[in-house]
Amino acid sequence: MSETLLETSAVRLYGRIVQGLGVDLEGCGKEVGGGGPLRRQLEAEGAAFARIYAFAADGQIYDLLRPMIMLVHGDGEEVPEKLFENSPVTDLRVWTYDRADFSLRMDVATGTIEQLLLAGAAPGGAAGQMVGAGQMVGAGQMVGAGQMVGAGQMVAAGQMVRARGSRES
Repeated sequence: MSETLLETSAVRLYGRIVQGLGVDLEGCGKEVGGGGPLRRQLEAEGAAFARIYAFAADGQIYDLLRPMIMLVHGDGEEVPEKLFENSPVTDLRVWTYDRADFSLRMDVATGTIEQLLLAGAAPGGAAGQMVGAGQMVGAGQMVGAGQMVGAGQMVAAGQMVRARGSRES
């Protein structure tokens, strides 16, 4: 791949397509989302969801501490195995976007209904701490927007991502 001036705003997503999870806007009226950026991305050819394990920006690869599901387009490109040779995840693909592109991220949590919904709503519930941590994940939307990553606050704190070669685990 050649180096261009556009590389300064490129973000690469490393992951795998999630089978059985797709985009279906049938029955969703045109008034929902109008012609906005999310609707255009969802309607674009090849729209699919991938579990993302790492991303690259500004010449640095960041491993996600918890994979997230993101909207991608097409099958992605092959990733050289040596790039992730110490990873338990194999057969990764890469999608390249501009950091200003609009996307969709879904966070997946599993557990009992009580853990996922009820305990978090109860004041002082033990699972309320998990929801508190979930709020940090919610704040992770700042990572998606690139504002916190650019400032290095979320990355340095190691809350959601760990830069390759960092000493913190």
